[in-house]
Amino acid sequence: MNAEHKQALIDEIVIQALRDDVRQWQQRAEAAEAKLAELERQEPVAWHVYQWRESPKGWDWYLTRAFASEPNNSDGWRSVALFTRPAPAAHRVPEGWKLVPVEITQEMVDANFEGVCIGGIQAGYRAMLAAAPEVE
Repeated sequence: MNAEHKQALIDEIVIQALRDDVRQWQQRAEAAEAKLAELERQEPVAWHVYQWRESPKGWDWYLTRAFASEPNNSDGWRSVALFTRPAPAAHRVPEGWKLVPVEITQEMVDANFEGVCIGGIQAGYRAMLAAAPEVE
C-alpha cells in the first residue's frame, strides 16, 4: 500500500466519522425541537401577577398575587403564565422583559447615575435598561 492509497483510506474514515457526528447531532436537534414543541403546547396551571409601585418615601416596592386563571391585567398589573414543566426561554424574552449583560457596562452605570439624579430610582433603572446593549 502506497502513501497516497493510505491517505485516501484515512480521509475516507475521517469523512465517515464526520458524517456520523452530523447525523447524531441532527437527531439530537430534532428530538430537542420535538420536546420544545410539546412543552410550548401545554396550558398554564396558574398565573403570577405583579405590579411595581412607588412608596411615599420614594422607594420602589413590589406587589404580587397568584391566580388560577388568567386575570384581567388592569391598573398596571402584568401577568406571567406558570407551568408545571416550563419551556426553556432561551429563544424568546417575555413581553415587558429585557436581556441585559451579566457584567454592567460603563454606559449603563452612567445612565443609571444620571437617571437617579434627575428622577429617582425608577428613572435610573429605566435609563440603565435603555443603555444596556441589545442582543444580536
